[in-house]
Amino acid sequence: MVIRNKEVHKIWKFETGYETIQYCDGSSSCNCVPWRRRKTCRHTRMIAQDIIDLCSVSCNSYAPLKEPEFIEEDASLVGLPLVDMRGLPTGAPSLPSQPVTPSTDPKPKLSSRKFNFNLA
Repeated sequence: MVIRNKEVHKIWKFETGYETIQYCDGSSSCNCVPWRRRKTCRHTRMIAQDIIDLCSVSCNSYAPLKEPEFIEEDASLVGLPLVDMRGLPTGAPSLPSQPVTPSTDPKPKLSSRKFNFNLA
């Protein structure tokens, strides 16, 4: 279904008689007075908050939302090693190969330097 040269994804109807439309490009519109004055209303905000299905009386789906297009890999990134979320190269062992032993020092030594914060 096409309205205003845009393909419609969903139309929600409310008890008050208003209709809110979500287009396939992600934009939305409504036929209530605040939408006509300010180009925003509580009905279109419900779409953004994903609660419109709870508040509407009915919903009709017409076309799937267009998926975002994948961007080709940047040529400057080719050849860089892949890393996981820890920043380690992929394929790195998840645990250290040798067990970690606690240090033998009972307490770390603190600096004996004294600071003077009196700037006046």
